Amino acid sequence: MDPLPPDAATLARPVGWALAGGALILLHLWLHPLAKIFRESLRWLSLHPLLVLVSAASITTRNWPDDITRDTDLTYPNWTPLLWQCLEKGIHRFAWLFHDIMHRGALYHAASLLLAVALVFRVKCFQQEGVPFSKRAPSIAFFLILIFACAAMLAGESGWIKAPDFVRAWVPLPAEALTLAMTQLFCSRFLVDSMIVDRPALPALAETSRRWAAVLGLAALNAIALWMEDSSLAQMPVLRRWIEPEFLLLICLLPLVAAGTKYPFFHCGGLAVTLLGKLGSPLISIAVSGAVMLAWIEFAMLAARDYFSPIHHHICAAAGALVCSLAQCWIFVTCGLLLLRSGYLEPEEPPP
Repeated sequence: MDPLPPDAATLARPVGWALAGGALILLHLWLHPLAKIFRESLRWLSLHPLLVLVSAASITTRNWPDDITRDTDLTYPNWTPLLWQCLEKGIHRFAWLFHDIMHRGALYHAASLLLAVALVFRVKCFQQEGVPFSKRAPSIAFFLILIFACAAMLAGESGWIKAPDFVRAWVPLPAEALTLAMTQLFCSRFLVDSMIVDRPALPALAETSRRWAAVLGLAALNAIALWMEDSSLAQMPVLRRWIEPEFLLLICLLPLVAAGTKYPFFHCGGLAVTLLGKLGSPLISIAVSGAVMLAWIEFAMLAARDYFSPIHHHICAAAGALVCSLAQCWIFVTCGLLLLRSGYLEPEEPPP
């Protein structure tokens, strides 16, 4: 015998929990020991909404079908397992947010385009700095090789180029890792340059093109994390549930350190781990608050999906993507401002 559909009171109860939880989280952030930095990061986002808008568009593009059609066997009032599942997702999303601000899934197909933009700015930097052609050639050749390699990999994945199945299965990994590294460095440099210049987008692009060694280093680390994220490793859930978040959190400050200093990449890695120890208490407080806030967003999205009729799921998906991207960027900027205000990083003004 089929179970009876939930009545209006059963559906309204989790919506009330979601609204009450949101109010408590906002009140907590208002009274947080780092409340001043949280408010400053909100002001920063109001002045520089680019990160939020691009992130929201990327999340919507990537998750649009899933947010509308996904099903779950966790139904109300069987809400206790659902809360634990949302908390696990919140912790997982928090571990990724320092590395995946613009949501990699919707951007890695543009890897060749992003590299071409970086190449244009790299050539412009060479011209401004008066670098002779003999010293330009290796970097330009390096960028061209990456552009054609990413284009070939994506063509193989889409079926335009015939390739074995195992090659097509692994094609997205390097392109995704490289795209992720470029957006990591750009977003971090965008935040750093906003402390120095009024219009940080173009200087951030120029600095990203200059730091291709850091991009490659970050891409290698991203490839490891993406491999652990791969759904084909379902037989080893410990990788994705425990080792991957710890790995991502261990290197969470690396993009900001690589963007805010001119140290070699390996030196940046050591400095990032050292700063984790020196700023441990405030970072832990941000981590707890951020993970709870992201878990609440997951729960609120599920509650809204079950409460509203299917014709409104498009609106719920778009609103959820915007709220999620705003929360992720808010936490990212808060951590970045904490690092920049700590005095451990002293970024120099970018060259013209």
